[in-house]
Amino acid sequence: LLLLCVSCNSEESSVPNRRVYLEIDLRTNIELTIEGNAKTFTKGTTYDSELGYAGILVVRGLNDYDLYGNAFERFYAYDLCCAYEVDPNVRVGIKEGEVNVYAECPSCGTKYNIIYGNGNVEKGPGTRPLRRYETFHNDSYIVRVIN
Repeated sequence: LLLLCVSCNSEESSVPNRRVYLEIDLRTNIELTIEGNAKTFTKGTTYDSELGYAGILVVRGLNDYDLYGNAFERFYAYDLCCAYEVDPNVRVGIKEGEVNVYAECPSCGTKYNIIYGNGNVEKGPGTRPLRRYETFHNDSYIVRVIN
C-alpha cells in the first residue's frame, strides 16, 4: 500500500517536454521577491529564452529556514499548459500581484497547488500535475529556470 501511494505522488505530467531556459531579474520582477507571489512568462527575457510548451509560471514559494533562523528563498516553475487539456493555447491562470496557492485552468476548471513546488491537482477533472521545471537562485538577483 505504501508503494502505491508513493507512485501516485510521483506521477509524470502529461504536458510534452519542451526546452526551457529563462533568466528572471528580480530587480525588474519585484513581485517575485514576495513569498506566495507568482508571475507568468509568455515572452522571453533574453535572446536565448525557451519557454516550454505554453509559457512559464514562476512562483516565489514559502521560505525555508535553517537551524539558525536564516531564510532560504524558494522558487518554483511550471509550464502554463493545463495537464488535463494538453493544449498550448489553454493556459492555467493566477492572480498576479497576490498570494497564489493555486493556478486554475479556465477551460476545465482544474486547480493545481503551486505554492509548495509540486503542481499537484487539488480539485477538478485533472489527475496529473503541471509539468515542473528546475529553478536556480544563488543569492543574486537572477533566477534561472531550466529543464
